[in-house]
Amino acid sequence: FERGILQLPLVRNVYSSVKQVSDFLFGPRQIEYTRVVAIEYPRQGIWSLGLVTGESMLDIRAAANEPVLSVLVPTSPMPVTGYTINVKKSEALDLNITIDQAFQFIVSCGVVVPPQQLQEALEERARADQLADDE
Repeated sequence: FERGILQLPLVRNVYSSVKQVSDFLFGPRQIEYTRVVAIEYPRQGIWSLGLVTGESMLDIRAAANEPVLSVLVPTSPMPVTGYTINVKKSEALDLNITIDQAFQFIVSCGVVVPPQQLQEALEERARADQLADDE
């Protein structure tokens, strides 16, 4: 059946596109996240969590003159939705959290902070308080 469809000139283009999308959506393959990063998105000074899905397209890399990452920026509280953006590797800050911890942070709208990140924030606040007391 598929071989016959691929013989029809106009239908061939539409069928192959629809097949790729349906195979992606309904197939067993899942998106593989390699690590969690922080990026300044949607503008400088505002940080968003992102999940690296891989290297970006060659044309984008060539235009940027450096490696570029494909990053999914999930939205709260449904992390399966979001934006796919391309970020220069030098502009992505690797975070010391697991993908599960990133999902917990996103689903909770930022309320559930990974323990090691919370501990570092508490220690930083204590140092700042100590400096203020010393002055």
